[in-house]
Amino acid sequence: MLVETCIDRIKADAKPGYKVKMCLMAAKGKEPFYKKFPFLIVLNSAGVIP
Repeated sequence: MLVETCIDRIKADAKPGYKVKMCLMAAKGKEPFYKKFPFLIVLNSAGVIP
């Protein structure tokens, strides 16, 4: 799946000791798709930002 591939690639390419911030924004009504990924969920007026 595309999201897992992106996460794996970022982890593989990250330099030791570095932290990476990855932000995804879900369209309203599509939030459940992102809940299976390890992202912080932030509620706002547009819905959930995983």
